[in-house]
Amino acid sequence: MSILCIFDLDGTLLDTLGGIHYHLGVALNSHQFPCPTREQTRTLVGHGLKNLVRDSLSSFDQDSENSELVQSILQKLLESYRQDPPRQTCPYPGIPEVLHSLAARGCSLAVLTNKDQDLAQRLVHHFFPDLFFSVIGSGPAWPRKPAPDSSTHLRTSSGARGSLFIGDSEVDIRTAKAAGIPAAGVTWGFRDRPVLEREAPDWLVDRPGDLIGIVLGLAEALESP
Repeated sequence: MSILCIFDLDGTLLDTLGGIHYHLGVALNSHQFPCPTREQTRTLVGHGLKNLVRDSLSSFDQDSENSELVQSILQKLLESYRQDPPRQTCPYPGIPEVLHSLAARGCSLAVLTNKDQDLAQRLVHHFFPDLFFSVIGSGPAWPRKPAPDSSTHLRTSSGARGSLFIGDSEVDIRTAKAAGIPAAGVTWGFRDRPVLEREAPDWLVDRPGDLIGIVLGLAEALESP
């Protein structure tokens, strides 16, 4: 099956909210700042850790434009996160089975995330060893989502005839549209359903297993005369 499936990581494959909230708290508390609640943190993730720090400071009226302060908190956040990336993190129910099913059908699987590259690779290797041919995270090699560059690169390098972008946020859907790739917005992640509906993805998906039918439909469409 010549289909490339590009997955977002946080909120799509992995429930990382508990871990992100914990490490963010360590970083902010080390600078005598409070941490946003877990629910507040859920609404802030998706734009990379540096923006998470900025938005957290803004949420309690601190100076989010102080670049030295933001960088100092970010470094503490990365230091804490790198010590224990899988902390309070797990795959969403049904995700491992879906990934193995897609791989068994010959799909090419990739991860595209705004999480830092090294953390993304470590998490994918820990939870999904040998399933993904590429993991692209935040770093100097590629602009972050919603820029289409990395999606276009994945589509070209995979050699697949068709593609599907799967993610839980407005950033993911905008990335897919910018790259000209069909988008499946998943409702089990960090954004509420109305947020996804406003972005008008090609599909809204409530259960991981439903992704298999979407991919099979894309494959059948490619075979149609």
